[in-house]
Amino acid sequence: MLVPQNGSHSSKSILENWYVRIGYRPVRMETIEALFPDLAQMLAVPSMFVVFQKELK
Repeated sequence: MLVPQNGSHSSKSILENWYVRIGYRPVRMETIEALFPDLAQMLAVPSMFVVFQKELK
């Protein structure tokens, strides 16, 4: 999930809360610049890429 580095975005907060409620947990966070340097300049604000994972039983 892409989230702003500074501040928050209401729809991203709602989505993150939903993921956590259904059992997902953030396991990794990277800057977009680190992962996709060519694409980072196209974003409106500096962003982080958060990876969520759920344990399957």
